[in-house]
Amino acid sequence: VAVAVAVFGVVDSDAHIVTFNNNADHFDDKGQIMDAHDGNIAQWEPNGPYYFYGMSYGNCIEPIGGGCSHQGGDPNCGFRTDHNVSVWTSMDMSNGSWHYVGNALPPSSRPSAIYYRPKVVFNPNTNLYVLWLNGVPAGDFSHSFYLAATSSTPAGPFAVKAVNISTHNSAGGDFDIFVDDDGTGYFIYTSITLGHAMSIDVLAPDYLSSTLNNSGVFGQTFVEAPAMFKRSNIYYALFGQCCCFCATGSDIGVYRSSSPMGPYKFVSDIGCKRWTPLLQLPFADNGDGKASCQSLTKAQQNAVFPVKANGTTVFLWTGDQWQSAPDRVKAHDFQYWTPLSFDASGNINSLQYIDSFVLDMN
Repeated sequence: VAVAVAVFGVVDSDAHIVTFNNNADHFDDKGQIMDAHDGNIAQWEPNGPYYFYGMSYGNCIEPIGGGCSHQGGDPNCGFRTDHNVSVWTSMDMSNGSWHYVGNALPPSSRPSAIYYRPKVVFNPNTNLYVLWLNGVPAGDFSHSFYLAATSSTPAGPFAVKAVNISTHNSAGGDFDIFVDDDGTGYFIYTSITLGHAMSIDVLAPDYLSSTLNNSGVFGQTFVEAPAMFKRSNIYYALFGQCCCFCATGSDIGVYRSSSPMGPYKFVSDIGCKRWTPLLQLPFADNGDGKASCQSLTKAQQNAVFPVKANGTTVFLWTGDQWQSAPDRVKAHDFQYWTPLSFDASGNINSLQYIDSFVLDMN
């Protein structure tokens, strides 16, 4: 189960209906805006609390325009070494119910670097919770690396166990971790040295290293922000064009396979308003004005996670709407959530922008 959230939920106590709003911030149980981005949400036990793991970027003012332009505002906003790995818990994900637990891996407990996209999974082989981060030393993305830490409890604190983890393809960037029913861990990631190309490694049994067994590159290059999950024995890999803190959002290319290591087949783009005429493949606006696709969600993907709701399993898609905060404070950027729907063949239906939706959390 995984992923990051940023819409907030309002609960109807009579039926336990929770309304999720995509046009506002989310708040904790003390009324504070939750600075939670590009992480994941997990419910580790049936009927237990949801754990929200998010990167906290702080109250800096974002650069204007392209998210990596470093123009206007604080040029280091989103590129600092003091980003927190924050943890909240909630029984139903409703607005105002999230309780702040703490910082899972403070800067003093990890090597100095800029960190992004925290992902936490449970390892049934070791009975430990495993946190991975993508690190960038001194802003040099060509030397980006992965860090893994463990904890005996889901809230942490986590202790670093491995740094500069080797993967089959070097200079890894955005990633996600998927744990299959047999306890095997899979690591989907983009390789900067291969032009931001996507592939999957099989993790070692302790989830602290890669076996270097790789799926091979699939899909378009210049992609990032992947999510991997399984539904009805179909494995899905979702990712979009590079979108460095961009205000426009990215597309959502969908790939599916009958095996976690592929081969993966491109099915559709569920987050793009129009297509690239020449290649018939999606390219989203990355802030340079040369885009050929408009993002339906105006968000960049965080992850997809399952929720027991409406009497079934609902898969929620979540993404960050970078530069959406009215006050331009990065900590206040909105997120976009939406339930995924599937056709009879297991293909994901195209998204439509929705202001809000409801779930029965009973």
